[in-house]
Amino acid sequence: MLAFRSVGVAHIPVVDILAARLEKALTIGADAVFDSSTDDVVARLIELHGEGESMFGGKAGTDVYFDAAGARPVVDTALAAGKRGATFCIVGVHKEPVPIELVSVMSNELTIVGSMATPTRSLR
Repeated sequence: MLAFRSVGVAHIPVVDILAARLEKALTIGADAVFDSSTDDVVARLIELHGEGESMFGGKAGTDVYFDAAGARPVVDTALAAGKRGATFCIVGVHKEPVPIELVSVMSNELTIVGSMATPTRSLR
């Protein structure tokens, strides 16, 4: 969170399904936390950031999404929420192939960026 703040990120919501992680996120600087097992994440992001421009509507005004969990539901939620021009960064390791709904990516001109700092040998 401190790294995001140091580059000017004004509002940082965190999504998880574990209460302990959400509590920790609040203690280290998250502005809002959502439990994706009970909250409608897209609706909550729209409440916080307003509705973003998109071809089909119903997208959040959030600019950047990070997948640090390596879980398919994170990908699905980010693509469902992503407004025109949003960026989706994948840093979590996905151990299974994840299908991506390309209509959302193309119609909203989403940018998907991946990064992996873990050495390959540790994934075996």
